[in-house]
Amino acid sequence: AKQSAEFNIISLKFSPLESDKLVSCGKENVRFWRVKPNKTIRGSSVVLNHHARNSVFTCLDFDHSFFSSNKNEEHQLSRVFVGSKHGQVYQINYHSEKLEANFSVSEGAIYSLSVNAAFCAVGSEDQFMRAWSLDFSEFYMEAKHETTVCAVDISPDGLKVACGTLSGAVGVAEKANSKYLTLLRAHTSDILSMDLQKDKIITVSKDNTIRIWDMTTFDQDY
Repeated sequence: AKQSAEFNIISLKFSPLESDKLVSCGKENVRFWRVKPNKTIRGSSVVLNHHARNSVFTCLDFDHSFFSSNKNEEHQLSRVFVGSKHGQVYQINYHSEKLEANFSVSEGAIYSLSVNAAFCAVGSEDQFMRAWSLDFSEFYMEAKHETTVCAVDISPDGLKVACGTLSGAVGVAEKANSKYLTLLRAHTSDILSMDLQKDKIITVSKDNTIRIWDMTTFDQDY
């Protein structure tokens, strides 16, 4: 199925409940799409009123509360959450396709969000990853990074949140104790020179830093 559209698309996801339904977001629009049996795709826009004007919607995820061991509860998917460059998260009803609420969660643009049955993890330009309650009244944990958090994902058991940054760092936050572990760090510009000394690597970069790395753990020591 193929369809060209006048609407800007930045993020696009299949519904985890219906394999022929998609949701997209982009500049000044959030749209629901349906793949028809005749291989056409039909779309309808969410009425955002003044919220659409000059807004760029950057990322989206589905309320995953429908995943349950009880088969009678498997149709509980009811919301789609959409992040924007204005630091807002918008709650849209999955079935009626209507805007229900919006929440201010960041001072910078939101670049990624991930939702499970208990909370929503948000990565943003203000260098924070925050795990918010689904009514966005409070956050359970936060982790500050050196640069913009551009990617987040929640583990299937809901106990960990993975974070990626524009500088190339990857880390994992543990919800139970708010502990944060950096798995990988990287220079933010070209590496000009490097040297190996026993179990250490020394690198010099255009980002004006000299870094010492542990060869066994691949962590940055200094």
